Amino acid sequence: MSFKEVKHKSDYLDEIIKELLKCSRLSHRQISGLLGVSNNIVHRVSLSK
Repeated sequence: MSFKEVKHKSDYLDEIIKELLKCSRLSHRQISGLLGVSNNIVHRVSLSK
């Protein structure tokens, strides 16, 4: 599965974001830049934990 396919499957993307938030010291903005998604998506996932 390529990254573009993962990007369009929100469940996979949510899990990746949750792990990055939990295991790294990256900010929401850094994670959104790394994954190429909006900061709002990262923020939404962090609130749903």
